[in-house]
Amino acid sequence: MDGLQEVTGMLVGQHSVSEVFNVVLETMCRSMGFQRVLLALHDRGKGEMAGRIGFGDDMDDFVKQFRFPIKYSVDVFHGVIKNAVDVYIADTSDEKMQADIPDWYKRISDAGSFLLFPLVVNKRALGLIYADHPNSNGVEIDAKKLNLLKSLRNQIILAVRS
Repeated sequence: MDGLQEVTGMLVGQHSVSEVFNVVLETMCRSMGFQRVLLALHDRGKGEMAGRIGFGDDMDDFVKQFRFPIKYSVDVFHGVIKNAVDVYIADTSDEKMQADIPDWYKRISDAGSFLLFPLVVNKRALGLIYADHPNSNGVEIDAKKLNLLKSLRNQIILAVRS
């Protein structure tokens, strides 16, 4: 709640979009106990979704490696972007999920669980927020926590729009 209030105050004041990004990601990381939280944005020039900033363990390398072609393929990342839906993968080792997790991701992460929140404005995917935990079922997300995380994501969308 404190982070959400801080970001809301930033949107009313004179703060850069990158400052809003930083506060949102840091709030998500600290409040939920995630291992990593990352913001990926659509790079039109390269035709890919690419990591930009993040908080957590070994983020410099992770941000550089977190990238995938925007051209659609059947996987959880493209599904989130195409359908503008939030997704929680509770157990990345689950056989049913393995087919939906792309190889590029398996090469860079051994997270046990992760969340994806798309950033969509006017039906266009601008990016996504990725958050992970080292353990399967590592994050307990009740309706209240999910709504707060969505509100934080929406603050990024508001910052981009303004």
